[in-house]
Amino acid sequence: MVKRSYPFLLFSVYVLSLFSDQDALAYEDKDVIKVGITAQVKPYVIDNDKAKGLDLELLNAIFSEMAYSTQYYSIPYRRQATVMNNRNIDAIAVWLFDDLDCFVSEPYRMWYNILVSLDRGLETDVQSLSDLKEGDIAAFYRANETILGFKETPLAKFSLLKFAPNAKLALRMLRANRMRAYIGDIYGISYYQKNDQDSQKSVKLKNLYQFKPNPQYLCFRDENLRDRFNQVTKKLRATNILEDIETKYGKDLLLQ
Repeated sequence: MVKRSYPFLLFSVYVLSLFSDQDALAYEDKDVIKVGITAQVKPYVIDNDKAKGLDLELLNAIFSEMAYSTQYYSIPYRRQATVMNNRNIDAIAVWLFDDLDCFVSEPYRMWYNILVSLDRGLETDVQSLSDLKEGDIAAFYRANETILGFKETPLAKFSLLKFAPNAKLALRMLRANRMRAYIGDIYGISYYQKNDQDSQKSVKLKNLYQFKPNPQYLCFRDENLRDRFNQVTKKLRATNILEDIETKYGKDLLLQ
């Protein structure tokens, strides 16, 4: 549920005014790419203006290699199709794109969803999937519908998943024994494992299960720009540039 507040209303007015004027599309600097992002959620988007965050740093590395600078705009998920279909932006970061009329890139990164539990060194800790029962697991919204191959995993038998909107809340729920395991993306889990300032206790986690990766794409208005983006992404993947950014944000949690 979204809490409506005056800052949210002001932000909504800003977004609407930004994309309502078609004349704004004729921006003067053709070397600037306008990229839509769905939400300012850490660690994927930490600071739009400073281009800080996993997605922003990956995209900046790619577009910089293409000799473009970037402008990022937070676009609510439900307005993505409207903004893209009205040609109000150059590209939007997506992982679901059924309603978008665009040219979809190759994945520029992956969502690595894993099942984790607390590792306290106690006999009561979850040791394996067989220790879990219905109601023990929390996950992000529609995890069982959107994680690739979820229905073919041992987790498919759990029809009831508690809702945890983000990794920050999920880790707190684990510490408070409100659930025994959590399904989430490694980047979010790793970030809040290290950066939850409200917690005085370090959290040691046990990786119980790793799902198939879900790809994250850019949805482009221009097919040629999409093709160039794919070429440069492939080129940078052959180096350590993108890998180093992902490692900084916690990809190495997969190895634990």
